[in-house]
Amino acid sequence: MRKLIRQLWPLLMLGFLINTAYSVMWPLTTIYLHNQLRLNLVVSGLILAAYSGCNVLGGYLGGVLADRYSAKRVGEVMLLGLLVDAAVGIFYNGLIAYPIVLVIFGLLTGGMLTLISALTAQLSHADSRLFNLLYIFINLTRSASYVTI
Repeated sequence: MRKLIRQLWPLLMLGFLINTAYSVMWPLTTIYLHNQLRLNLVVSGLILAAYSGCNVLGGYLGGVLADRYSAKRVGEVMLLGLLVDAAVGIFYNGLIAYPIVLVIFGLLTGGMLTLISALTAQLSHADSRLFNLLYIFINLTRSASYVTI
């Protein structure tokens, strides 16, 4: 069990970071769209709905890609895409660019969370408790984000 946990440790940290990024985007994006870009809350909500929808779509695409190709390779490409998207978002964060960057971010985070589950399934053939550990790690982020809001 300990050997498997050591193998899964980078995956747990990646799941924690991806889920933290996904969870923190909701309140920060609402504040940014409303206060900085001067959009009303209805439009901000529509942008966040598109973000959430793309997260679901990304989860589906991540599963399909993990079935067809190496889940590790697809995960590396998606992680690189997330880093590029975040870098683009730093420099291009205007009225048109920010929602586009946000939707791409939602697509990639959804795919990454699905790939993390797929990789956990590949590693946990000997012990199913690893899924419980992954679940605790991912949901630790959500409960922490609710406390900070």
